[in-house]
Amino acid sequence: MILKETERLDDLGDGVQIIQSSALYTFTSDSVLLANFANVKKSDLVADYCTGSGIVAILLAKKYQPQKIYAVELQPEMADMCLRSVEYNGLNECIEVLNESVQGFGERFPRQSRRLFDVITVNPPYGKKCTQFVSQTESAAIARHETALTLCELLDAVKATLTFRGRVVLVYPCERLAELMHEMKLRFIEPKRLQLVCPKRGAAPNVALIEGVYRGAEGLKVLPVAINGEE
Repeated sequence: MILKETERLDDLGDGVQIIQSSALYTFTSDSVLLANFANVKKSDLVADYCTGSGIVAILLAKKYQPQKIYAVELQPEMADMCLRSVEYNGLNECIEVLNESVQGFGERFPRQSRRLFDVITVNPPYGKKCTQFVSQTESAAIARHETALTLCELLDAVKATLTFRGRVVLVYPCERLAELMHEMKLRFIEPKRLQLVCPKRGAAPNVALIEGVYRGAEGLKVLPVAINGEE
């Protein structure tokens, strides 16, 4: 495999390597947290929305070996990099990379369709479109802020593509957790499992891992607070 000028191979451990580019958005530890938090079965049909360089999809494939993962990414350069990482790790049969919007992908599957997902994982843009923070590149802006995908659009697509009692697993900033849970419940996605994560020991939590079930019963299980980087 030939890497492009700005690209490198990052080692994720256990023989897994992923292509990253200094010219594009690079993944953070939040993606690893998400992959470890998701409980995926071998029989599950999975979608990874906002897949970026494909780290969550690749880690899920290696750890859980589900029947199929659709890795959906809007940006062509990121989707191409994801596809080459999938090929490099020999996961072509498990992961299909699709270069399209989450909104458009959701429209593929009407509620009466049988091709709905058991699990959807998402590491979505964290910041509102009107945030004062200005990203250095267009790639980072799309990945970090709701310039191309709002929270409501994301959850509409999730609702449209989850099977009955299907699960969505997200990582999201604590400061927007109330908003997230409110919008989930409006779409009959019941929050069922929650874990707050601290950036370091002694610090306040800054991100949350949350699992919701479409048409699930009420009842939220709150897990012990986790420390980023600690098992």
